[in-house]
Amino acid sequence: MNNKLILPKYPQKGTTINRTIRFDGDVYDELSALVETSGMSFNKLVNVCLRYAIENAEQEETTGVIKK
Repeated sequence: MNNKLILPKYPQKGTTINRTIRFDGDVYDELSALVETSGMSFNKLVNVCLRYAIENAEQEETTGVIKK
């Protein structure tokens, strides 16, 4: 997949839910670097990245989940 994630200037706001998650150290470091260059909050950046991943996800058919 060669689709690049474009970071929007003003991500949409909506209902939020608080969750605690653990990041791999290297992923956290890369997200933190993107926060610095994008000017976006860490939470907004993570939501943008997750939304992109969900919208572009495909799973193998052997899992029993239908591909998008």
